[in-house]
Amino acid sequence: LPVLFAKASAIHNPIVYSVSHPKFREAMQSTFPWLLSCCQFNEKECEDANDAEEEVVASEGGGESA
Repeated sequence: LPVLFAKASAIHNPIVYSVSHPKFREAMQSTFPWLLSCCQFNEKECEDANDAEEEVVASEGGGESA
């Protein structure tokens, strides 16, 4: 049974990622507009994800210490 769940994660992880990551969602919607037509996301959700990405990028730069 654990082997079944481990192998199934290779299938469901990309699906979960595609639904939760805003940039991947935008790329999928521009390529396959019919694919995500069932899932409508609000603008606040996309803005929050973009803000989180900007924080990560800002914290990665200049992390060197002497």
